Amino acid sequence: MRHLRLLGPACVDQISKTQKNTAKSAGDECNAGVLPRFRSRRTTALLGYLVAEQRPIGREHLALLFWPDEEPSRARANLRRELHNLTQILPDCWESDRQAVTFVPSDGTTVDIYTLLGLEAQERWGEAVDLLGGEFLEGLYLDHNLEFENWLLGERDRWRGRAEAVLGRVIIGYTRRGRYADSLHHARRLLQLAPWDEGTHRHIMRLLAWTGQRGAALQQFESCKRALREELDVEPALETIALYRQIQAGKLDLPPQLPAFLTGEKARHEFERSPFVGREGELAQLDAFIDGALAGQGRMIFITGGPGRGKTALLDAFTQRAMEMHPNLLVASGKCNAYSDLGDPYLPYRDVMAMLTGDVEGRWDAGAITPDHAQRLWAALPLVAQALLDHGPHLVDVLTPGAALLSRAMIVEGTGAPWLPRLRDLVNRRGTSSQEVEQSYLFQQVLNVLRAIAQEQPLLLILDDIQWRRCFYQSFIPSGTTSS
Repeated sequence: MRHLRLLGPACVDQISKTQKNTAKSAGDECNAGVLPRFRSRRTTALLGYLVAEQRPIGREHLALLFWPDEEPSRARANLRRELHNLTQILPDCWESDRQAVTFVPSDGTTVDIYTLLGLEAQERWGEAVDLLGGEFLEGLYLDHNLEFENWLLGERDRWRGRAEAVLGRVIIGYTRRGRYADSLHHARRLLQLAPWDEGTHRHIMRLLAWTGQRGAALQQFESCKRALREELDVEPALETIALYRQIQAGKLDLPPQLPAFLTGEKARHEFERSPFVGREGELAQLDAFIDGALAGQGRMIFITGGPGRGKTALLDAFTQRAMEMHPNLLVASGKCNAYSDLGDPYLPYRDVMAMLTGDVEGRWDAGAITPDHAQRLWAALPLVAQALLDHGPHLVDVLTPGAALLSRAMIVEGTGAPWLPRLRDLVNRRGTSSQEVEQSYLFQQVLNVLRAIAQEQPLLLILDDIQWRRCFYQSFIPSGTTSS
């Protein structure tokens, strides 16, 4: 496996599988194998030009570009010699004839700038940032070759812009996740690319303050002033000065943080779909039931059977199938157990309300639900919050923690949602109230909230092991209904 790196000093590495698995960053990989020798700076320049252009380039043009002062015959001979050197360094990567040359990487060759473009298209910013080893063809120059130098400057600007965009995405992601030290590391990298960028200076000031480095944050303001004066001959903006004073007074609050499933991070445990064979009859029956519910015929279904008969596996398979068939479907679940009646009588309802109010990052990170499932529930938070306000205010701080709900709501909606002041007032009131509410009244509010949600968006609730939940029958089963 060969790896060609053009971001930073140009190098080609021969990487074994073991080295590939242990190389973590741009600098690690450049030391992973023996560096082949380029004949000259022109060899490196020619390689960078052909790789970056990604098209057939005429031999006459290449000879004139790289040897502008040579006789045409001598320039063509020089070109043949440099191309021979490149084919030794990167065999099987060239398509050439008497007229033109094209770089076409073989299956065993990777190129950092090509990989970077692919990762950008897939928005895999965490992997893309590891490819940013430095400036395009860093340290390279050709004496007395203005045309190539102009091309090189343009390419460096192009890839610097891409590096800034990737770093910006990574910084935002880490900041939203509360990983301020990681964000600070990449923000300093970004500042090296654009020392005049006042927005990056401000972000570094915030990150330093959030990591307890108040003195360093204030010193960063002074660095910002110097950089702006030296680079642009201007003074800091009023926003930067206001931030400085806020940090100086110790009044900079921590920002809300997005859950990881919205920032492109990977879960510690990926969701794995368990193999499920057979039971097509039962699945078809359940499909028909949910189609009826979507048509307005809501109902309660019991799946019964002895221990180990596959009830939970059937539910899991049905849940995944239903979500794939109905992109708007919300699914929330709770689990009863033999001890919850003696301990927490609301346990399965807490589980259901946690999922419906967007408290799903832990389930996603544990591999219990898919990213799509988590994102659906997160997107439904405004609907659920308003249903709680209108139909279940006593459930706040009983079945769902109010302060956490308010924090998530502010992340989803910012501060402009008209219902947010009502939610804030409710959370504040519930936090100071000692009022006890009857269990039956709470269960009625649960039903009211679920009905309000279902009127706006299809809703599937799954309660597992309800044989252990006596109050389930009291609260959800109408009088006179029997089950087995």
